[in-house]
Amino acid sequence: MHIAALKSFCTFGKPEYRHLLFERGLIQKIVRNLKNTDDIVALDTVSAIYKIISAEWYIYNGQGLNPQFEVLERDGVIDTLFEVGLRQGHTDQIKEVSAECLSLLYQNRELPENMKEVVITQLKKELHGQNRANIKCSSRGLLCLAQNKVSRIRKIGLGGQASVWLMQENATKQKTAWKELNYYTDQEKQNAHREAELMLQLSNNLKYSKSSSSSSSSISSSSSSISSSQTPFIHIVEPLGFFPDEQEGKAYLIMEYCEGGDFRQFIREMSKQGKEIQVINAWKIAGQLGLSLNQIHQNEIIHADLKPENVLLTKYFQVKLVDFGLSRMLKDGKTSTVQLGGTLYYFAPEYIGSQKLEKSDKTENLKDHISEKDKREKDDQIVKEKEVDQTEKEQDDQIVNKEKIDEKKDDQNEKRKKDDQSEKENKPNLVITKASDIWSVGVMLYELLNQKHPFTVNQNGQEKHPLDIMHSIIEDEPEELPDYFPKNLRDLIKNMMNKDPRKRITASDILTVREIAESLEKMK
Repeated sequence: MHIAALKSFCTFGKPEYRHLLFERGLIQKIVRNLKNTDDIVALDTVSAIYKIISAEWYIYNGQGLNPQFEVLERDGVIDTLFEVGLRQGHTDQIKEVSAECLSLLYQNRELPENMKEVVITQLKKELHGQNRANIKCSSRGLLCLAQNKVSRIRKIGLGGQASVWLMQENATKQKTAWKELNYYTDQEKQNAHREAELMLQLSNNLKYSKSSSSSSSSISSSSSSISSSQTPFIHIVEPLGFFPDEQEGKAYLIMEYCEGGDFRQFIREMSKQGKEIQVINAWKIAGQLGLSLNQIHQNEIIHADLKPENVLLTKYFQVKLVDFGLSRMLKDGKTSTVQLGGTLYYFAPEYIGSQKLEKSDKTENLKDHISEKDKREKDDQIVKEKEVDQTEKEQDDQIVNKEKIDEKKDDQNEKRKKDDQSEKENKPNLVITKASDIWSVGVMLYELLNQKHPFTVNQNGQEKHPLDIMHSIIEDEPEELPDYFPKNLRDLIKNMMNKDPRKRITASDILTVREIAESLEKMK
């Protein structure tokens, strides 16, 4: 049998044809080739086996138990995949595909203890590679192993395009955050894949590149020496997997869970308790935010939606950035990019535009877009909350209700398609740079010290109209921060909120501030 030809047939053949190969015992006949000293033959063999096994996944829409399991376990195929393919495989590729085979076979089953750590470690390793197909297969594998083994605890985040759920693995009690993204229109699919791929690429770059070092001794002597050593801590939330569910029109981005909550909660809790941030902690947060920006900016990425909700804290008071849905990677030689969307309160002045607001069509379009976006977010939130809070009594009418919900989803999805097209035609092209991120962080640090936003409230303590907020961001200077905070800290925030982006401090320059360098050194 020509194994390369078989692999080609399995790759391009329909799932039904591959299922017939299983019924004729082909896997049992070729599995011995895993012991072949020719690595190409061994890889083609395990790849063909994977395609045959995955046929069941497609036929049954990724649900239920794999019907091939009992036969392949009885005939020793599973043991061979584990011992020969995964543990003794001559190449990483052979090990990767063997682990993916086992994950599909053990869908909705408990991995034996002797396999669990090896299989899961191999699958997670693939997530941090550069091959998109491998990332997709490993994500599918982890999902198969997670089915019926994780519990949904509570919703921990909600936006216009996504919601975030706290999940817990039943056996280990390990918690993860699952970001549920809309995945119906072509634009939504493109956005979901872009966010997942950008996070994976950035995470990999920071893990394996020296460009993200936080060595404070180097920082204090020269900002150019930041890239001279390896970073001990990565300031973005680690992506753990990504998988789409075409049938439900959803995609899921699995991430590490930061149990310290977000920056907004941190500020509100201080205000509720009548406390103010201690100076030492203010420098810690400012330093970590500066280092976070330096890590993404050195990788030519602009976050574009930095706000307190998108800054998380670990239980050890470490800062991590999250939500890269609007982020953009700069093209070679470019210092700016076009951005659509974001959060009004944290828009930089140059993003809004410096024209007189009452005469600016660009600003009126932006204001209309913000109002429409807010309305859509509220509508989506109402629908999601109704679905989440469904009572046991309502579940008795599950079939009828599901039909109504499906009809409502179809209507919403059609409306979303039209809205996406309308937004493309009507939204102004607004330019952002790395300096836009610096401004947003400056506003957050101002809130941290003053416990209120610098531009959203008038002298009577009332919330301003969105148009007035935009005017204030462009024209007004915020009130002075309390003078009991060190002048160097107040000056740093002023430099971050300079109206002129050309004069705004950069992320690498933030790290040269003496107090920042000292704070980062102490956190090692």
